Amino acid sequence: MTVVSSDSKDSVFQYSVLYKRDLPQLSEEGDEWVERVEYDVEFGGGGIIENIIARNLNYYLQQEDDFENILPDNALMERLERSTTSVNRSSIVSYATKYAYNYNPAYISYAAQHADCTNFASQAMYAGGWKKNYEWMGNDVATTNAWAVADDFYWYGLGRSLTTYANMIPVSGSPYQTMRTGDLMFFTYSGSRKIKHAMIITKIINGEAYLTYHSNDNLNAPFSSIVTKVEPNTSFVTLNVTP
Repeated sequence: MTVVSSDSKDSVFQYSVLYKRDLPQLSEEGDEWVERVEYDVEFGGGGIIENIIARNLNYYLQQEDDFENILPDNALMERLERSTTSVNRSSIVSYATKYAYNYNPAYISYAAQHADCTNFASQAMYAGGWKKNYEWMGNDVATTNAWAVADDFYWYGLGRSLTTYANMIPVSGSPYQTMRTGDLMFFTYSGSRKIKHAMIITKIINGEAYLTYHSNDNLNAPFSSIVTKVEPNTSFVTLNVTP
């Protein structure tokens, strides 16, 4: 990615970049093609990417080829992503365990804002096999909302079929039998429509989840101890990581 120009206005930074990527040609031939597209990348507060705009869409309209057979729509891209994503649960757990207290310098940190839980969970999912894309991306400079904001991350996983809904209160017993290490747990407050916190299940002992997370960093914290530290109106939600 090459920065061509930059400008800022009202705390939103705008960069014109040239980004070269190899994409599979979605036609019967199965060849590869390369696009070189100029983008506007807008950054908001905290370095989070607010928007990415491809500026030269006329490029595609001017081509002689039938791009309806080559360029995928959003639904097709989602199906392709699901078909090519293979999750390694042990890699998720290993990453979370390694960086529970020692932050990975390859990624920006929101520890100073006490808001690094979802950024950390996304890193672990990436280590486990999830694919980065324009909507879900993080590095040492910036992150997208789906990467670093708990509510956006929660709905991104469900919307892309990367996760499936498991249960509301994962205590010991039958509600917990669908959960495995590498799965995700979130909590919210009664009456709120927003997911507030993301955690990774890194151990299961006698039917109880042990969780690892950033923001009040913790490694293998038992669920039974976490429920004693949250507000009484807290609801926990668990998601299975697929496949």
